[in-house]
Amino acid sequence: MKKLKVLRLSLFLSVAMVLLTMIIPKFFLFTPLYSASSCIEDSPSVEYVLNDSYNLHNIYFDYCASWYSSVAIDSKDNPHIVWDDNDCDYSMFWIGHRVSYIHWNREEWVTADGEVWGPKMENGRISLDNTTSTSLCIVLDSNDYPHISWISITLEPFSVDIIYIYWNGEEWLTVNGEVWNPETGNANVVNSENMPSDLSLQIDSNSNPHIVWSGGGPVTNSIDVFYIHWDGEEWVTADGEVWDPKVGNANVSNDDDDSVSPCLALDKSNDPHIVWCDENEFIKQVVYVKWSDGQWKIADGNNWNPKMCNGDISENTDDSINPVLKFGSDDNPHVVWEDYNYYGAAIIYLYWDGKNWMTADSEIWDPKIGNGGVSANQISNTSTLPDLALDTNNRPHLVWSQESMENVEIIYIRWDGGKWVTANGEIWETKTESTATALTF
Repeated sequence: MKKLKVLRLSLFLSVAMVLLTMIIPKFFLFTPLYSASSCIEDSPSVEYVLNDSYNLHNIYFDYCASWYSSVAIDSKDNPHIVWDDNDCDYSMFWIGHRVSYIHWNREEWVTADGEVWGPKMENGRISLDNTTSTSLCIVLDSNDYPHISWISITLEPFSVDIIYIYWNGEEWLTVNGEVWNPETGNANVVNSENMPSDLSLQIDSNSNPHIVWSGGGPVTNSIDVFYIHWDGEEWVTADGEVWDPKVGNANVSNDDDDSVSPCLALDKSNDPHIVWCDENEFIKQVVYVKWSDGQWKIADGNNWNPKMCNGDISENTDDSINPVLKFGSDDNPHVVWEDYNYYGAAIIYLYWDGKNWMTADSEIWDPKIGNGGVSANQISNTSTLPDLALDTNNRPHLVWSQESMENVEIIYIRWDGGKWVTANGEIWETKTESTATALTF
């Protein structure tokens, strides 16, 4: 019960963030924030509050708050974006936090039906007025149509739901092909009974959605990771059972610890692979599992044992948090996370080669020396909130927030096959507090 109170506290904090936008003077300039939905295939996602009227990279020139953005790139390299948008009605703190979707058509920003987007027209908004939205995720199918999922929070009556909808070229539909009706909640996948807090979405080769979230439920006193997918007729668990939230048969982590910040990826067989942060009273560690041969297994093929937590890949004595998982054309998992074992916070990158977790330069991962570290790790210069994308050569591209005594900046580096380099090819020095790769906005 104590852990469920912690989960409810996290939901309260989401509400508090919305309230914060109402009480802070509108002329303040907000700083970048981390998006819980950063686990997006092919495209790193960094959340911004889009209210800097001097920032020419902004999409929306106004003084209102826009939160929880997520981006996907289509086959023509055009961006598709969703976010939670506030319409600046400061008289009602819960009104006006709605999901907006737009995409770039090579000439201008347009809505799903191709209409030119007008911020003041609100024609990009697709959700109800009396809700707020967190953990937004967007992925694109083979037709470049968007599939969107988010956590919707309503105050009266109080509910916390996971919503999933997709665009079929003409209208927004639910998973079973009904036209989406926000008033009736026909797109609700997970409801308050499971208290969802974090969310990750992918679609398989048949354009069926797979969803992972963390939350509680009627059969557990801890926060666990849950996985379901649509089989064409109904929501089912990994082993094909019809999902029943009352019995908790979608539970993946299934242990006494709190399991948060899940990230989902699918391999070429459409089997799910998941990473999350496992929290006990002593330590936070990164766990990786995959579905194979009818069982949840760890990387080396042994069965996942929640009591032993044998899926721990960080294997450290201090906290490892905020993992992100991606798959490349090599069909091997690539993982990045934020690690506190090496003086300050460092960014760790690893990939699985079929036998071992390896560093970028193909050394076997050794947590004792932290040879997977790619960022500056001084106490005065910490690296947090990473994200990962893979190019056509399966080489990693990383972004993260670099915090020093003077500033907070966004860092970008990539692996060129032999070393970590900046965008212009300069060697990235991991042991210095270099800001040569800092992105300014």
